[in-house]
Amino acid sequence: MLILEDLTEEQIFGMSEDDVRAVIIDRVLLHLGYNHTGPYFTRRGELLRYPYVQIGRKGKNDVELRGFLDYRCGIDGRRGSFIIEAKRGNHNLSQTDFDQAHSYAAHPEVRAQYFVLSNGRRFDIYETLAGPTAKPIISLSFPEIRENFFLIENILSPQRLRKHCERTYDMGKSITQDFGSRVEIVNGVFRTENLNFYFDCAPDDPDKVALENNPVFLGELKYGAERALMNQPVKSGYCARDEDGRIFAFLEVGSADPKNEKSIAAMGIDKILIFSNAETVSSDENEPTIFETLTETNVPAGTEVYVSNSDEPVPIDAPIDMEVFFKCIGYVDANKFIGTFDSSVRIEFNFAGVRIPPVICVLTGNFDLTLVG
Repeated sequence: MLILEDLTEEQIFGMSEDDVRAVIIDRVLLHLGYNHTGPYFTRRGELLRYPYVQIGRKGKNDVELRGFLDYRCGIDGRRGSFIIEAKRGNHNLSQTDFDQAHSYAAHPEVRAQYFVLSNGRRFDIYETLAGPTAKPIISLSFPEIRENFFLIENILSPQRLRKHCERTYDMGKSITQDFGSRVEIVNGVFRTENLNFYFDCAPDDPDKVALENNPVFLGELKYGAERALMNQPVKSGYCARDEDGRIFAFLEVGSADPKNEKSIAAMGIDKILIFSNAETVSSDENEPTIFETLTETNVPAGTEVYVSNSDEPVPIDAPIDMEVFFKCIGYVDANKFIGTFDSSVRIEFNFAGVRIPPVICVLTGNFDLTLVG
């Protein structure tokens, strides 16, 4: 947004402080949205009293000091305000000016989040709590004020000011030492190191023996599992407590092969919900936290899966029942939850007229999850 386009820096250099306020700052505030029509305020010339001239107990001889705010702007009835200290156009902004504006912003009757110093040729925005030696958040020359006004809007517009200054407090019990009651999981990976299959039946089961002598069946199972589950990415998730105070983690996972995303979603293994009985998640490698779950899912007939001799997925002929046990053991290290996992999937095939003994797939490996919190 171009503003003040009718002015030159030479004109501003010759302005008095009153002119800088009327011609420059008033227009800046109007463009920011402080136009007296919304739930915002703009106050000029406020008197501030300083009843103390020493730190600590007030003395009998303390003299009341006074100062006047050029501008105070903010949101009615809400946290969020800033002050502006204006100077004449030919005045070079100094540390003394900074100290003056900072004292106004930090005044107990003001408590502004930001303060601004401006002589019309410069527009410097500071954060009050950053202290008396802080550098400005932004410092704009006159051409930059006109051409990059969005930088001022990003901090001081009513909408942005409201967002910057809102405060919420976590009243829940923390999940782990360095995080609050909810921890976001932004990415991660489960790396499968070992994957094996075996039949869940008597050793001499004739159908088992026949299938063990047919390498195609177990080969296809292993091919599909490796394609879907090796190096499985974690897309997102979070860790929190349920109504009973028990810690749980919810994970949305993808496939090692992006083409398998629909297949694992249809199988119900694209989402993992695991629970822990620990009081908090450990940050000690020697005393890791255990999460585990046991779920059942049904894979309907027609679900498309990949087989080794086709570049396109093919539908399965009959439904499959799966019982999935999943356990991970880990600890928090900085912004990572790292550790090992093991999982077993019991698979029952329901093909009409064909008996296939249940198959158990066992996976073990390691993982790391990135936490934000």
